[in-house]
Amino acid sequence: MFIIWGQRMYGRVDRFAGSYVATRFFHIYYVPLIPLSSWLVLEDQGKEGFRGMQVPMQGRSVLLAWARIGTLLMLLGSIPAIFSVAAQSAGAAATTALVTAGIAAAAFFAWFRLGKLTAEQKAARVVYSDFAGHLVDVALLADQRGPMKARAIEELDRHLTRHATSSYREAPQSSWREIATRPDLRDVPLLKAALTRCRLEEVDAEGPARREMQLAHAAILRNLVAASPELLDTKHFDLT
Repeated sequence: MFIIWGQRMYGRVDRFAGSYVATRFFHIYYVPLIPLSSWLVLEDQGKEGFRGMQVPMQGRSVLLAWARIGTLLMLLGSIPAIFSVAAQSAGAAATTALVTAGIAAAAFFAWFRLGKLTAEQKAARVVYSDFAGHLVDVALLADQRGPMKARAIEELDRHLTRHATSSYREAPQSSWREIATRPDLRDVPLLKAALTRCRLEEVDAEGPARREMQLAHAAILRNLVAASPELLDTKHFDLT
């Protein structure tokens, strides 16, 4: 008996501007079974492979790979029941049709909706690219996070002083989050640096501190979009 097995990439998520996150699985007959490693793909080169880097195992990618293949297999498995509807009672036929429709809806959602970036998430990646050089989530660039954070802090230092109030007289840099999250702030260079720094620091934070960073990131992004609404127009970046 001939068995098809090997390693393939599954669970593509966060596609944007040609990049995405996916997980390499051990598969049998192309059914992903065991996740081996997750990758940030910067450029898909088709049969020649891809250009990218390994990242920590991405749970969303793993779960989505299983959800996609699982719903597809269930949908294929429901085909015999569809053809046998005529031989069923009215109640059984209605139940079969309802279950099949539910499986089809779940499969469609898993394949075409889950793992997509929102307009705001794409806008954030456009901002990060000023520091990362790629339209990706800076949190995944482990080896580059230190230098990127240093650049973001340097950029913040150039802009913070003029926004300081009497509350920040001595060291406005120590209150960068308070300044960047002020609802009326529209200093785009400052906000871009603050957004990137916030995302980078969120990765290393834990518990309440991480939640504070997430809330600050959302507030800074709102300020950025208010100052530059064109950030939400990312269609010219999206190649997929």
